[in-house]
Amino acid sequence: MIWEGKEALHLVLMRDPFERILNGDKLIEYRDTTPYWDKRLMNKDIKWIYFQYAYHKNPSYMVVECIKKERLDRWNLHLGHIYEKYLFHINKKHL
Repeated sequence: MIWEGKEALHLVLMRDPFERILNGDKLIEYRDTTPYWDKRLMNKDIKWIYFQYAYHKNPSYMVVECIKKERLDRWNLHLGHIYEKYLFHINKKHL
């Protein structure tokens, strides 16, 4: 895969936002402007985001391109193409 071997921002999501990103309904992931997120996002070149569905032993995940990162009243991570997905815990008939 094009993203393999490269550093990705790892974010854990609950079912609703995970499925909305997977379906293409959610194009921006938001994070508050707190010292924690500022440290993780400021001055970082983020090209890939590894979204994990909840905390499972063998979790569903997807790797999504981050096409733009901006800090306004909160962090906005603009999402692009989904490069890889493993959907073990997601009911695929709803997608």
